[in-house]
Amino acid sequence: MPFPAHVSKTPAQTRMVEAISAYVRHLMDVQASSGSETFFEGHLVPPPNPKYPSHDFFCATHAPEISIRKYTDRLVTYMRCSPEAFVFALVYLRRLVLSGFPVHMRSVHRLLLTAVLVGLKCRDDVYFHMSFYARIGGVTTKDLRIMEIRFLADLIRFEGEVSLADYHTVVADMMCMTDQCIIKNMSNKCEVCKRCGISAGAFTTSTPDVLGCVHGKGDALEHS
Repeated sequence: MPFPAHVSKTPAQTRMVEAISAYVRHLMDVQASSGSETFFEGHLVPPPNPKYPSHDFFCATHAPEISIRKYTDRLVTYMRCSPEAFVFALVYLRRLVLSGFPVHMRSVHRLLLTAVLVGLKCRDDVYFHMSFYARIGGVTTKDLRIMEIRFLADLIRFEGEVSLADYHTVVADMMCMTDQCIIKNMSNKCEVCKRCGISAGAFTTSTPDVLGCVHGKGDALEHS
C-alpha cells in the first residue's frame, strides 16, 4: 500500500484529532495526579509497575519531539481506519491508566499507535500490511509486530473487545474534553468538569447518556 505524501483531512477528522489528543492528555493528567511521578527531561514520568514487564519496550529513551496532537493528527490522517477503532484504542489506554500502567511522554506515542492497530484489527473488516502502519507511526515493522504481541498478551490480556458501557463512557469523556478545550481556546482558561462531580479514580460506566468526566468538581486541567 503506497504511503500518500499529502492527504486532506475532513472537518470530522480534524475534530477527531482534537478529541483524541485532548482525551489522551487527560488520561496522562489523571495518572500524574497520584503524586508518585518524577521529572525526566521536563516531563512527569510515573514509576515502573512490576505488574507489566513490557513497559520498557514501549518506553523510549527520550520523549519524541512530535507532540501528542501532531502524532494523533498523523494517525487519523493516514491510518485509514474507522472512528470506532480510535475509540477502541482509547478504551484500551483508559484500562491501562486505571490498572497502573505508566503512560507518559516517553511511552504514549508507541502505546497510542499500538492501541489503534489492535483496535482496528478488532473493529474493522479491512486492514493493511504491518509495514504500512509502522511507517505511519515512525517505528520499524519488527518493533510494531513485537509491540502488538506485548500489548495483547501483557497489557490488555487479549481482551480486545469493548463493552457498550465502556465505549459510551469514552465517547462521552471525549466530548467533555473537547468542549473544555474549545472553552480554553476562547478564554485561555480551562476549568474542567464544571458539569460533573466524578472523582479522578471513578471512570464510571453507569449510563451512556451521562457525560462521565474523570476529574472531581472544581479540579483544573492544565495542558501544555
